[in-house]
Amino acid sequence: MTCHEFDRWLEEGMSDAASRSGASALAHVRACARCAAELEAARAVEHALTVGEPTVRAPGRLALDVMSRVRTIEAANARESGASTAPRWWTLLLDPVAIVPLTVALLGLAILIWNPAGTLRIGGWLGTHWFTFVTSAGGASLDTRIGAALLATACPFVIWGLWTIGRSLERTLVLHVVRPER
Repeated sequence: MTCHEFDRWLEEGMSDAASRSGASALAHVRACARCAAELEAARAVEHALTVGEPTVRAPGRLALDVMSRVRTIEAANARESGASTAPRWWTLLLDPVAIVPLTVALLGLAILIWNPAGTLRIGGWLGTHWFTFVTSAGGASLDTRIGAALLATACPFVIWGLWTIGRSLERTLVLHVVRPER
């Protein structure tokens, strides 16, 4: 057995001396002073961990104090990096990718509450005529209500898509400027 194999044997938990690897390790320890010292230290640590109570007790509030310190450091790092410490809902409301679909959904809900019969009637009409409209492939002239509905449906997706593409391009350009060798 080599010293490297002995170190691996120690890391794997020192199998019993009766096993083949244990017998080989003990034979190596008799011939190598460095490995003998490591075996003695490992046995001392194992004995200390299994015998009695620890000599030093942690204070009762140690976990609370440590977590408080971690939160303080995280807040300081967030301030340094310019990250927002605002609540998640406020950050969501300031994000254009989230606010545009949310606004359209709330507007649709307001119209539904304001005139439920008319909204459901228009929705039913669109539902019954949608297949005919799609299969005609634009051969017929569009009713203004259908055009408005398509525009209101498509705009949030177009804005979201443009915003996503812009973010991707921004990240790519920033990475290219920061790491021009790649």
